[in-house]
Amino acid sequence: MNSKLDKLIRNYFHADFTSSYGEAEIAWLCASVRQVFLKEKTVLSLKPPIHIVGDLHGQFNDLLRLFQACRTPPHSTFLFLGDYVDRGDHSIEVITLLFALKLRYPKNVYMLRGNHECTEMAEMFGFADECKRKISNSILSSYNEAFEAMPLAAVIDSKVFCVHGGLSPSLPSISDISKIRRPTAIPETGPITDLLWSDPSPSVTDWGPNTRGSTFTWGLATVNEFLANNNLEKIIRAHQLAFEGHSYPFPNDTRVITIFTASSYANEYKNKAAFLTVDKDCKITITKLTTAVPLPANIVNENFGENQVLVKKRPLRISGGRT
Repeated sequence: MNSKLDKLIRNYFHADFTSSYGEAEIAWLCASVRQVFLKEKTVLSLKPPIHIVGDLHGQFNDLLRLFQACRTPPHSTFLFLGDYVDRGDHSIEVITLLFALKLRYPKNVYMLRGNHECTEMAEMFGFADECKRKISNSILSSYNEAFEAMPLAAVIDSKVFCVHGGLSPSLPSISDISKIRRPTAIPETGPITDLLWSDPSPSVTDWGPNTRGSTFTWGLATVNEFLANNNLEKIIRAHQLAFEGHSYPFPNDTRVITIFTASSYANEYKNKAAFLTVDKDCKITITKLTTAVPLPANIVNENFGENQVLVKKRPLRISGGRT
């Protein structure tokens, strides 16, 4: 199995999609990674150092840039916060590469579910059409079965809570979230929907309405209560466009961080992309990636499976800041 996965991963790192998996191989990959997800807990307990990645939305160039900026698995560990598909042109490539990496290096790649990891969103925002165009009419069901098994949250070093969207009034504790059973669909409303859809808002105190319609917004009082009750220090989430690649939803408060890793999002915005690193001492660094432009052909993955470092003949320009 490993040689099969290594070939796919190597091809994708070279942006060689012509020799990528067909329908039978994709179905096998989805079924296999689904079993890996189901063996994990609903709330992952992770140790630093670890890189945390926000929405990618089918922007494969940004995923490759991420791996340029970091050592690739198994030499670095990653937590992806969801929204791998829809809106971008390469959702198949993004999710297939990540599923392959998860299956190959299950202790170095962790994947949470986002609100776009479901059939309903796929049919509205492009992933379903991409599946039909690139693979088959039926392959979406294989991806969706894997999506329904994904973990919903993570806690890093018992200090940092990570989730795609945010908090839920029905889930005041980590223990409550841990009791959610998978596989599961995403209901129209309810605690699972809140985890994947809710947003922070400085304009509300505790809980408020959300313009998305299916969930809530949560304010600083809710943050204070959730962190105190669970002995946590920070909340890291994705789900919202951040023009600098990251944002702090509450003024003068760095305990809640939004991270967004899709640059020039959907070719409609001029936003930057970023990822976040939690080091061994639980200090957080935010690194910005360069604006998305076509990747040159001289990007290679040297000695894949050994040194496992993605390199470029000219160094990648990266700017970073510490929080």
